[in-house]
Amino acid sequence: SGSVNPNGIAFYNLLINTLLEHGIEPWVTLFHWDLPEPLYKNHGGWLDQNHTVNAFAEYARICFEAYGDRVKRWITINEAWTVAV
Repeated sequence: SGSVNPNGIAFYNLLINTLLEHGIEPWVTLFHWDLPEPLYKNHGGWLDQNHTVNAFAEYARICFEAYGDRVKRWITINEAWTVAV
């Protein structure tokens, strides 16, 4: 239930633009071992199939809207097999 951090959006916009300016295609990983602590402490992390999954879907939507005009390659979860075990 957090809010979007405009400084975070601006940081990644600058990073993506800089990569593209240098001919580097950005590949974005949406989850790379950085689940917000309240989702883990208050909802059990990925074991909560409603709250955490819905929060992740909203996060992904925000990222797609903010960066999708320039990012064409998305990785949903880094090393998904380790999260699923």
